[in-house]
Amino acid sequence: MDSTYGSAEPQDLSGSCKFSSIFAAIVFDAGIDGNYDHQFAVKKNKIIDLNAGSADVASLSKPYLIDPIFFGSRDHMTTMKSCIPRIVEWLRAFDDALEPRAAITTSSVTP
Repeated sequence: MDSTYGSAEPQDLSGSCKFSSIFAAIVFDAGIDGNYDHQFAVKKNKIIDLNAGSADVASLSKPYLIDPIFFGSRDHMTTMKSCIPRIVEWLRAFDDALEPRAAITTSSVTP
C-alpha cells in the first residue's frame, strides 16, 4: 500500500499522461499535444511519451491522434492546471537529483 494516498502501488504510469506530458514538456522544452484519451510531449515533430509503455496507452488503437478541439477546451485546460502543484514537486526533486555532486578522487576512495 502507498501510505500517502491509501491505495495500491501503481504497476505503471497508466492514468498519469497529463502529469508526465507536462513534466516532459518542461524538462525537454517541448510542446504538448493529444486527444481525449492520451496526451504527450512533442519536440521538433518527435513524440516524447513517458507513458508509452503503460497498459492504458498500449490499449489505444490511435494513442497519438491529435484532437485540437478537445485539447484546447476549457475543461481540459482546467484539469491541466490542477496537475501543476504535483509537477512542481517533481521538478524540484528532478533538479535536486541533477545537482553537481562532489567528485570522487582516488584519494577519497579507500581500498
